[in-house]
Amino acid sequence: MTNQIVQAASYPPLQKTQGRGTHRSGTGKKERDKRPGHPPQRRSSGGQNQNQAQPPPAQNQQMSLSSQGVDFIKKHEGYSSQIYNDSAGNPTIGYGHLIKPGENFSNGITQQQATALLAQDAQSAVAAVNAKLTAKISQKQFDALVDFTYNLGAKNLGKSTLISNINAGKTVTQQNFTDWNRAGGKVVKGLTIRRTDEYDLFTRGIYGGP
Repeated sequence: MTNQIVQAASYPPLQKTQGRGTHRSGTGKKERDKRPGHPPQRRSSGGQNQNQAQPPPAQNQQMSLSSQGVDFIKKHEGYSSQIYNDSAGNPTIGYGHLIKPGENFSNGITQQQATALLAQDAQSAVAAVNAKLTAKISQKQFDALVDFTYNLGAKNLGKSTLISNINAGKTVTQQNFTDWNRAGGKVVKGLTIRRTDEYDLFTRGIYGGP
């Protein structure tokens, strides 16, 4: 596969606001200058002030993982009804759910239960990507970053050249993804494939087959 290079969208950095959704300051209307001797501003035939201040552009809302993004994670994690150790030696079950202290899966897990766990676990990755991201990206690019974070964790996303290049509007290369293909200090073929698939999704919008 050729090593393609893509330029991340060069949008201005987003300003984070507290709470949900977008926040606009002001009413969008410009008051007349009421200083003595200052005539009122002329209005157009439509009755609107010709010099009316334009409202600021809407800020990017918090993004969510798409259904295709969920399937993308499922494809790479694979489903296991029983406990197994992942490539780093961590006890895991379902679609890559890392078993926490106190959780008991001695009787295994159904595919429906595994999907519910995946939905919960993915929210942490979604929140991490939204928190670290300051550039505007597409849904497919967001899904690729969520898969990257679901697999590697928020801390690794935050210190990666990948997220810094995206936020700075710099080129994103395949190596930005494939640099993260090791477990226990060793290159893992499955991780190389996964990073390459994430790169293809980020740059070409290809989710790939099952």
